[in-house]
Amino acid sequence: MMTGSMSVSAQTRLFCLLGDPVSHSKSPAMMNAAFAAAGIDGVYLALHTPVPALGFVMEALRRVGCGGLNVTAPHKQAVIPFVDELAATARQSGSVNTVVFDNGRLVGHSTDGEGLVGALEQGLGVPIRGKTILIFGAGGAARGVLPALAARGAQHIAIANRSAPKAEALVGEFGAGPMLRAIPLTASGVTDALIDADIVINATALPVTSTTFLDIDLSALRQGAVLFDMNYGRPPSEVGRVLARRSVIYSDGLAMLLFQGARAFTLWTKQEPPLAVMRAALGL
Repeated sequence: MMTGSMSVSAQTRLFCLLGDPVSHSKSPAMMNAAFAAAGIDGVYLALHTPVPALGFVMEALRRVGCGGLNVTAPHKQAVIPFVDELAATARQSGSVNTVVFDNGRLVGHSTDGEGLVGALEQGLGVPIRGKTILIFGAGGAARGVLPALAARGAQHIAIANRSAPKAEALVGEFGAGPMLRAIPLTASGVTDALIDADIVINATALPVTSTTFLDIDLSALRQGAVLFDMNYGRPPSEVGRVLARRSVIYSDGLAMLLFQGARAFTLWTKQEPPLAVMRAALGL
């Protein structure tokens, strides 16, 4: 979606989102609004990229001199062999969601952690330091935000996953101990962690559409807790209203997308992002 006085010329640089699916993405609206507001001659497109085509697409974009990339599911780890270098954020998280084209070299970054931290601390006004956090899921989404949560001073983090070995492997990779542990993602397995949690993060691909999410009774969350669903773009549900009556804060992942995109904008352009314009483009 083009906004403002933005136009495409022979000098326009191409920026892309690669994923499968991408038809639901709000990134094009946000990033094209940002480019127009900043006076940058660029256009941002969402490219449906099936897994077998990823290497071909990456090489084609390298050859044509793409301005920059975002990468979403299921490519955040699969894209790593196709970049030349990993920034610290990508090395720490083991995933890539932003690629910078630097004089022919492709540098992979992860802005997921910064996006979640911004959504919680700036968007919701919820500090992470000293908090007890429960994360549903042990895949790429959880991996992408775990280092940032630890760096912001979370006191305890529990990773709950239906495949216990996968959760244990992720915890082992980041260092098991009193601060980080793996638990089964079952109603009985998460009961104590749910009651104790200050912040619950859904990092699975399944959106929270009911307070009995995965047979887990989310109404057991204590007053003042936060439920953050990293998914966005689904029709509104009753979850937020039900939890609000229990004084539980609920948010989907749209604010996270805002802060992720803001960091990607800066990595590509070396400019401060027009945050207000990007926020308005997302309807926040």
